Amino acid sequence: MPWPRRSTLEGVPFTSASAAWPLAFAEERRRLQAMGLTAPLQHIGSTAVPNLPAKPVIDIQLVGARRVDLVLLRHTGYYRIRAPRRTVFYERPAGSHTFLIRVRSPGDPAVRRCLLFRDYLLSHPDETDVYGNLKNDLAQRYADDPSAYRTGKAPWLEAAMARAERWARATNWQPAG
Repeated sequence: MPWPRRSTLEGVPFTSASAAWPLAFAEERRRLQAMGLTAPLQHIGSTAVPNLPAKPVIDIQLVGARRVDLVLLRHTGYYRIRAPRRTVFYERPAGSHTFLIRVRSPGDPAVRRCLLFRDYLLSHPDETDVYGNLKNDLAQRYADDPSAYRTGKAPWLEAAMARAERWARATNWQPAG
């Protein structure tokens, strides 16, 4: 049975950046691989970018998952959650943060887009600061409305992705892995 998303139930719990988020991702990846997960896991989203405030949701891409990988997720504490898009989501609350896994096929353009945006922000601290200020402002205005929060970010994200694409062409950026 699909579960509703934790962030939908709890609104937009926004926090300062935490050095613990990349460590939590690395530990979760080790845990899942030790349990037999075969598909690659990639840390994406705001928690993958140092100094970027975020909801305490550690976003992960699981690319090219086999059926056995999805069964494994359910047996390691993850719940499939309701999502309006084609992407399949699995979530596992873990105390002060939540792991949110997006299951994607290798050919899904979102795989590249998420990695490009992450790497662009990692290479452009000024953009990270602007994005962090925007997210902070929107989180305060729309603390109880996750949809309005996401909608408020959309124009900036669209413009930033255009800048990221120009940067990718100029630097011959290629997604890792």
